[in-house]
Amino acid sequence: MVMRSFLASIRANSVALTCLFIAGLICLIAIPRVLVASSALSSALTIFALEQNFPVSVEEILIAERGLHNALSYGVDTAATNSQLSYLSLYKLTNTPPTSEARRELQLVRQRVEDALKRRPLDAYLWTRYAHVSYLLDGLSPYTLAALARSFQYGSDEYELFKFRMVLCVKEWQNLPTSLQQLTRKQVLYGAAQKRLWGQLLADMDTESGEQLLALLNEASIDTKEIEQRARWIKQTRQ
Repeated sequence: MVMRSFLASIRANSVALTCLFIAGLICLIAIPRVLVASSALSSALTIFALEQNFPVSVEEILIAERGLHNALSYGVDTAATNSQLSYLSLYKLTNTPPTSEARRELQLVRQRVEDALKRRPLDAYLWTRYAHVSYLLDGLSPYTLAALARSFQYGSDEYELFKFRMVLCVKEWQNLPTSLQQLTRKQVLYGAAQKRLWGQLLADMDTESGEQLLALLNEASIDTKEIEQRARWIKQTRQ
């Protein structure tokens, strides 16, 4: 009698039990993503601060990296997590003196970028980061050139990638293949109106790179007088 009542109760509430079961599965699926988002929150804020040129301490970067490593342990959205981790690591390494330990860590950063690219092969930001890491490790190698070409291909109009590509291409102008020189010229036209940025780039460059940049600007019929004035003003304020 008790068993019959139990079975009847199950049949009567089968829809509710099914919904409850599905809700439980959804929660199990969602929990790792919530934990990842929580772990990676500090890294998102830190990256935003770095991109906006706000002051960020080494300790804040290390905390953000620990959060991302924790997020990777859940195995969810690993491409985005690896991308953020490589950004922070690369920023830290390019702002510290070069050492053998730094080189080993750069190699780890390159591996993280490669892992992220396997899942997001059309991501211009990842290709740009790969070009940057490859250049720091091996100079203007075939891998660096290939990554740089894909950076242009997948993100030619991405303003956030503009500065790095221009600095690298102007610095290595004589060593670039013709195809990348042409892409650089198109990038100059894309940024033609960015006189403030041109001035900042010029102020940060050595004499040879600066002369090459001015030559490209003049070739594109961009008036360089204001740009040169701004570069001189920036240098004076740093003294």
